This record gives sequence, structure tokens and C-alpha cells, in this order.
Amino acid sequence: MILVFGGTTEGRKTIETLEEGQGTYFYSTKTGEQDVTLHHGQRIDGALDGEAMHRFCREHDIRLLIDAAHPFAIRLHQTVTDIAASLQIPAIRYERIFPPRDEDILWIDDYEDIPHDIHTLLATTGVQSITRLKPLEAEGMKIYYRILPRESSVALARKQGATDEQLCYYQDGNSIDIDAEAILLKESGLSGGFPEKVEAARQRGMRIIALKRPQLPTADCQLSTVNGPYGLRRAVERLLPDFYPLHSGLTTGTCATAAAIAATLQLLKKESPQEVDVLLPNGETIPVPVGYGDGHAYCIKDSGDDPDVTKGIEVRASVQPSDTFEILGGEGVGTFTLPGFDYPPGEPAINKGPREMIRNNVMKVAVQPWSLVPQVSTNSSLFT
Repeated sequence: MILVFGGTTEGRKTIETLEEGQGTYFYSTKTGEQDVTLHHGQRIDGALDGEAMHRFCREHDIRLLIDAAHPFAIRLHQTVTDIAASLQIPAIRYERIFPPRDEDILWIDDYEDIPHDIHTLLATTGVQSITRLKPLEAEGMKIYYRILPRESSVALARKQGATDEQLCYYQDGNSIDIDAEAILLKESGLSGGFPEKVEAARQRGMRIIALKRPQLPTADCQLSTVNGPYGLRRAVERLLPDFYPLHSGLTTGTCATAAAIAATLQLLKKESPQEVDVLLPNGETIPVPVGYGDGHAYCIKDSGDDPDVTKGIEVRASVQPSDTFEILGGEGVGTFTLPGFDYPPGEPAINKGPREMIRNNVMKVAVQPWSLVPQVSTNSSLFT
């Protein structure tokens, strides 16, 4: 049994990932207004405090907690980790992917840090923030509140003193139809549409103020952190091996990238970690185990339950200083012999996707270009 806390885009992705299995799970949201379809899961609505969550986990024999709630739901994050520690069950935190903080944006820690020289403000920080912004209205600032077009949200906004003139609704996250001097945003990450909102505000010449995401609580429980569906599935497979009938694996390109990262870290920083974080093409990162040999790093190909001929081989990479970035094919890597592929005949048979993944990952840890030599060994003694 798995208990998921959602109500977000990450919650939807969690459902999609868990629906690939055959185990039972519960999906909890505070309001019950998120439109989702569950086949193997059961829905529970309404906020759970610590006592109610503890009781629910005991009554339903919950073996894993997945926290896919909004990054600003700090009280829920704390409660999840507390219950996991109390019941000695593992937890997974599904975090969002956040772009680097733009220096042109005014980043604030609290609503009290909003500049008082603004005349008109568009607040997109949610209906719960209206009470926090009312003191600014008392000083003469005109504030518009952009909220979700839900009856419950409108009722709560009015209860906090917002007028119909002040309320506007999310229709298209890529546009702004309110004439205001500044906009107040939450640091909601890529899935929260933060870059799109910033761009729309810039096109209207608005001052941009962003409320920093709160620091996540530390955990005294067994906590795994993921930021994408692939990492989530691998974490569930590790913690609950029987949840999925078949287990996923790693692509050869992912293994080559992990080996290249490890080789670069060893050469450049004299570090030899047993696991490296690999940035996947979808933007998420996953931890991948690596090892080291004489002049190279390697990753053992794990193809999961897929009948892959490369299962168990060492995918090796070595790096050298160079004035240009170049990927070369080593032992076990063939060459393109016919036109029509990503690269012309004679080039190492490494497709565009894996090449870009290797480059993007290595350049994150390297301060200068490096020449990479991915080596795939086909020695039969390396098969498991």
C-alpha cells in the first residue's frame, strides 16, 4: 500500500507512474477538486493532520509515503516526514525542477519584503495569500488577485475581503490581461509555469517580484528525493520490489553518460563517488552507480527485465584535457557505414541523443572543454 499526497502536476505524474504497476495506492488531496482518473488507486479528499495521517497509515498498512505536494505546502512536508519516521516506513519526496534564479527578478523571503512604492500589483500567489497582502491595500496599493476559477477559491477570496473587481482568473498561463505595475509570483518551478509567467510579465514591462520557495524540512526517516517520473519509478522499485511486475533499467546512453561524469570528476576534482547524478533529456536527474578502473570510469549496464544483449557489460569512459569538446568511439563502439543517420559514415555510432546527454552532463561539472572517449567493452567475462 502506498499513500500519495498530490493535487499538483507532480501528483498527476505520480498517478501515471503508479498506474503502470499492479499494486494498490491511495491518492490524497486537500480539496478533492483535481480532475484525475485512477484505476488501481483510491482517492481520499480532505486535509490530514498528523494524528489522522498516522491513524490512516496504521489502518491501511501503508508501506510507502510519496510527497508530491506543492513546494510551499511546508506543513504537509513536515508531517509526512514525521509520520514516516514515527512508523519507520520509507518516504519519497517528488520535488519540482526549478530554473536558476534570474538576477533581474526581485527575490523576497516573505510578503513583508514587498516594496511599498508599488501602486498597482497583480498577485498570483494563491487565494490563501490574500490576508497577507491586505495590509498593503490599507496603505493605498491597488491589488488584483489571480486565482483558480473554482467556486471554493472564489468563496474563500471573498471571505478574506477581495472584491469582484479585484479578482481575475487563470485562463492562459502564458498571458496577462491585467494592467498592473508589478506582478507577485511564487517560485513554483517549471511545472508551475514560472518561466512562462515571468516572460508574460516582461512583455508588459512589469516589475517582477518572486517569493522564494521555502526550505524543505530535514527528515529523520528513510527519504528518497526524485524530480521526475523515471526516478520515481526506480525509487518505488527499490523500496517495494513487488509493486511492478517488471522492473525498469538504464539505457546504454545513460550508462555512458554516468561513466563520463565519473571520469571527469576523477580527473578534474580528484573525486571518485560511487554514484553520480545524471541529467536526462526530460530534465530530471537520477542517481546511477559507477566504478573505476585503470584510466577510466565505468557503469554496469542494468537493463532491468528487458532482454537486452548488453545487460551486465561495463560501459567505460575516459577523459583527456582538450581545447575542443569531442566524443570519440572506443573499444566496442562501431561506426556509421551508411548515410541517413544522425552523423555521416565513418563517425562513431553514437546517436545524437546520447551525445547531447554526455555533453550536457560533463559540461555541468567541467570548467573547461574535455575530450571524451566512451568505451563499451564486449568481453564475455563482463556479462552477468
